[in-house]
Amino acid sequence: MKKISWLRKFESAFIIIFAFFYWYTTKQIFLVASFCLFFLFIFFDFYYSLSKGKSLLARIFFKLYPHKEEEVNRIISDPSLFFASIIAMTLLFSKEIVVLSTILLFSVDAFEQIFGISFKGKSLPWNKNKTYIGTFTGFVAGIFFGFFSIYLLKMTIPYSIMIIASFAAAIGGTSSKFDNTLIHWLSALAIFSSYSVYLG
Repeated sequence: MKKISWLRKFESAFIIIFAFFYWYTTKQIFLVASFCLFFLFIFFDFYYSLSKGKSLLARIFFKLYPHKEEEVNRIISDPSLFFASIIAMTLLFSKEIVVLSTILLFSVDAFEQIFGISFKGKSLPWNKNKTYIGTFTGFVAGIFFGFFSIYLLKMTIPYSIMIIASFAAAIGGTSSKFDNTLIHWLSALAIFSSYSVYLG
């Protein structure tokens, strides 16, 4: 049975801090920070892979930030994908969309996993490792954190759009592969397209 990596969940809260960091800084500073962190993780990804997991330094690094089961045999880990995604998003979307989709990434993923594993429920037809209760909880968490972020940061994006974005994020979280990347991008695209329609 799948277990919750509480260390990884705790460290994933850094995503929220990173989102707020972008809100209160400039695009240029944020991009520099993102590139630095991307190169840090990608270096250890390749170092770990080339040494076939025998490098002591790489093993220590990934004990501090544990791999998920599905990441062990992959060259590129989730953090590397996250920083690559956020760099691309920063270049493509507005600050509000990047910040909100990043907050949704943390909230939806965390609550889907915690409640999906903690409370046994009916599995999804297309992914037996994910449950309806986990998906629904992630959806509700996304709405709550999205509403709170819009209110706290005084964003111009309407609250109603967060319902659409949270739904897209929750569906992205049901994927068996690269669910974090899908949550991030589907929520960003949902906000972008819905907000474009709202603005007319």
